[in-house]
Amino acid sequence: MALSLLISVAFLANFVSADTTPILSRCVLGSRESWTVNVLSNTTTSTIVTFSLANNLCLTQNLGVAEASPCDNSTAQQWQIKTQLPPFCTFYPNSDIAHGENIKTLDGMTPDTCCTACQGTPSCKAFTLSKDQCFLHPANSPITGSSSYSSGICNNISFTQSLVNMATNNQCLSLADNQGSLGSGLTVTDCTTSSSQSFSYAGGYLKADVGNKYCISAGLSPAAMCDNDYINSTWCDHTKPLEERVDAIVANLTLDEKAGLLVNSANGVSRIGWPKYDWWSEALHGVARDGVATSWPQVCGVGSSYNKTLWNALATLTSTEARGKSQGQGKTYWAPNINIFRDPRWGRGQETPSEDPTVNGDYAEQFVKGMQGSNPTFLKVSACLKHYAAYSEETGRGSFPAFVTAQDMADSFLPAFQAGVQRGNASGMMCSYNAETYGYGLYGNGTQGGAIPSCANKYLMNDLARESWGFYGYITSDCGATKGVQGEHHYTNMSAQTFNATLEAGMDIDCGSFMNHDDVVQAVSSGQTPMTLIDNALHNLFRTQFRLGMVDPPELDPYSSLGSDVVNTPAHQQLAKEAAAQGFVLLKNTKNTLPLDPSKVKKVAVIGRNANASTTMQGNYQGTAPFLITPLQGFGNMSQTVYNDGTDINSAIKAASQADAVILVVGLNQSDEKEGKDRTSLVMPDNQDALIVAVAKAAADKPVIVMVMSGGPVDISNSSRDNDDVDAIIWVGYPGQAGGQAMAEAVFGVTNSFGKLSMTWYPASFTALIPIENMHMRPNTTSGNPGRTHRFYTGDPVFKFGEGLSYTTFSHTLDVSTAQVSRATVLEHLKQHAARPHQMPAVATATIKVTNTGLQAGDHVCLLFGKDATNAGTQGYALQELLGFDRIFVPAGATTTVSIPITAQHLSHVDDSGRRTIADQGLTLMVEGVEATIALV
Repeated sequence: MALSLLISVAFLANFVSADTTPILSRCVLGSRESWTVNVLSNTTTSTIVTFSLANNLCLTQNLGVAEASPCDNSTAQQWQIKTQLPPFCTFYPNSDIAHGENIKTLDGMTPDTCCTACQGTPSCKAFTLSKDQCFLHPANSPITGSSSYSSGICNNISFTQSLVNMATNNQCLSLADNQGSLGSGLTVTDCTTSSSQSFSYAGGYLKADVGNKYCISAGLSPAAMCDNDYINSTWCDHTKPLEERVDAIVANLTLDEKAGLLVNSANGVSRIGWPKYDWWSEALHGVARDGVATSWPQVCGVGSSYNKTLWNALATLTSTEARGKSQGQGKTYWAPNINIFRDPRWGRGQETPSEDPTVNGDYAEQFVKGMQGSNPTFLKVSACLKHYAAYSEETGRGSFPAFVTAQDMADSFLPAFQAGVQRGNASGMMCSYNAETYGYGLYGNGTQGGAIPSCANKYLMNDLARESWGFYGYITSDCGATKGVQGEHHYTNMSAQTFNATLEAGMDIDCGSFMNHDDVVQAVSSGQTPMTLIDNALHNLFRTQFRLGMVDPPELDPYSSLGSDVVNTPAHQQLAKEAAAQGFVLLKNTKNTLPLDPSKVKKVAVIGRNANASTTMQGNYQGTAPFLITPLQGFGNMSQTVYNDGTDINSAIKAASQADAVILVVGLNQSDEKEGKDRTSLVMPDNQDALIVAVAKAAADKPVIVMVMSGGPVDISNSSRDNDDVDAIIWVGYPGQAGGQAMAEAVFGVTNSFGKLSMTWYPASFTALIPIENMHMRPNTTSGNPGRTHRFYTGDPVFKFGEGLSYTTFSHTLDVSTAQVSRATVLEHLKQHAARPHQMPAVATATIKVTNTGLQAGDHVCLLFGKDATNAGTQGYALQELLGFDRIFVPAGATTTVSIPITAQHLSHVDDSGRRTIADQGLTLMVEGVEATIALV
């Protein structure tokens, strides 16, 4: 009986059953939809062809239904194209094809018929003709000088035509539903002029020309690693439960095979067709280290947009391009970085959205969801939460013991990771280089004041993340961190101990080579390392790869059809520019100097260290951008410009004198802050403050705008904030590929999309008060620690967390749905949802009405803060907490409402033991100077 063309995709079950007529599937060019056109005859009026697959099935007409049947060259398998196909061959007279193997030899041939014969042979790409004898070969280069030969190379056949079946009377291949939709069947009916009978062929695809979206498939194409003798194995059976499949493949492997799978550059298992795989790919702010991809702004700037929808959209952009670029490559991306920006000197603070655990938790949720997609079975790509857990300094990071308190861990360092796991359902985590004085390990306390290396911390990885939070994925070490457990933290003394300590703790893969094949084999064979530890890790790794669709027919994976056409699209370019604009923060705008009026400002002087910055605009962990619009180029697109790099103050003053307005683009770059390098000062390098003061004074009669390009905060209080000669300040972060254009459009008022600071800008004196190695968040009068972040910093900031202006003005009202909440209710919610606070129901709702009181429409970031009604800033209580936020667009004169739920979590406090306890009297809510109170009764 003929095998019907079908696709057993679960979500197509409503369209077709397992034995129905052909349908259209996604174009993934699997083995069941890679058709070869075999040309039987080619005249001036028509061409007769057959369509065959590698498994010797041909497209066949059977009683008005299209099927895939064993090829027999019957007329039911012959299809007429009512036009002559050109030979599609390039001829090389007096030449030979340099190849030592002939696929086939044919006699009585001409150049055209030899070419046609090559096209009709699936493996043939080139031919040689000697007199009338035709030799068919795989493709190779022609060799000239062989006068008795004529060679040629065949190109792909392509056409768009109706297909008339030769066994019927003027009947054509046709779509059953006339729409060309996913799941559409194929019949053979009377020929008409309908587009539902037009089909296109190119590159092995046979497509319905209606919409040109879907391809004819003869069944599910097996995944590459299952297209072998193991095709009927349990792990290759996509109808089996996931855990059963994972159990089966792990049980099938030998120790020798398992031992090569525990490092990021994992070996393949050739016996079963399992490919090599590199777990390490990067996508912090766009796909990195994999060719050209959209390079959106560094995360610090994206965080200051406070736009959850944008965060998800940027991650979706990234995962789409990741799949489009790397269908057969790595799909495990080690992002996002959600460590809080604890200290302003941290070189990698630029990589994280905020100093605030609430912001970072929301970012983790949205980024992970955008990366991993919404399909319940398949991951689009895998996102990885890093660096777990108390990591936020670079100097000596490999051996650094973080002396942390249980209180700081519970309310500062861990919440973002919990949100990424429970709300985002992250499938990956990364344990950090450092050790923490929190948790426990297999071999007890560590040698560095009891600190346990993160990658050997069983409490953090196994007990907390997996068992309490419900983490369902794999954990990788940071690169070299496994080796550091033994070599830098000296927690273990030999390889087998290190394997046991890390694997028992919950780590699954070593980024590096410490857990190499030979040492793992030795450790297990000698009985020092239990095989169960290896198997547990492999279960987590294989489960992730199965969820990425690596073992299933590509037609089942909804993301498998993404290709290079989804990379660097106009829509992605626009989103990257919008993200830059939404992350800019307007910090000063004296006398409404901005926006500049283009009818009055015809020429601007663009001056400073970053005035013509290109790759600096990307920050670190950047990809290869399709283009980089520098600030100078961006302003050049809006007005005439004069440029000076600011290295010579006198020449900079001269440049300023030639313009109607001055743009000073100052700040930092990757020589100042990056992975492996923390700053020691919060003052801008290269005498940039002196440049600002001098140029601003000389140009006091014209608008002077300072634009700070940096990841971390800088102290510009004297040179810019308090300098009356400086009219406006905008922080732009590292604004990505379109940063310069977005900067110019913001200054000239094309956009009014400013965000608010997601980090505190500390004074330069901060660095003398507390070393970066001091991990304590809360202030300590004895040590002189002034506290960190807006939640605990007791000093006077240069700019506050949440600070930011607009080209318009807003007023706010604040109401709460109830003025009192029962203590019993709060206690019950805290107890019931202790492990899953995101599931807490609201006990009240804060309603904020925002009115645009200005003349210009604009975006507005609404931040709702809360503080303990009686103990804020004392006894370990925070000065304030960010309870929730939203970004809204408000037309001029309009009012928009923001609602933020208040839960028992907000009416509680983490005590010094790390336990969450109920607040004393209640909660004071605050938004833009307006307050309301919820009392506990």
